[in-house]
Amino acid sequence: MTSVWQIVFQVASVTGFSGALVYGVRAVMDRKKIRVDNTQVLTGISMKQVNEWQEDMETMKTRMRRYEQALWTHARWDRMVVDRLAKLGVDDVPDPPELWI
Repeated sequence: MTSVWQIVFQVASVTGFSGALVYGVRAVMDRKKIRVDNTQVLTGISMKQVNEWQEDMETMKTRMRRYEQALWTHARWDRMVVDRLAKLGVDDVPDPPELWI
């Protein structure tokens, strides 16, 4: 026959085991949640940085287009000045230097 203490011990064991199991499951889930939260934070920071780099790249492309246009304009102007000087009889004017690297 089962004594009262055996029943109390069995109930305590089952309750304690289930409590430990619940604690263990919560700990694992909390760790996964922390990992997910950390991943989301890192992803957010990374995406912000990538967006800033893309904006910087677009700014640089715009500047490069402006510089290229200015170089073409300057090259045409240089050629025009050399040609006009040649028409005026100034023969010792060298060709303008290349503006392209």
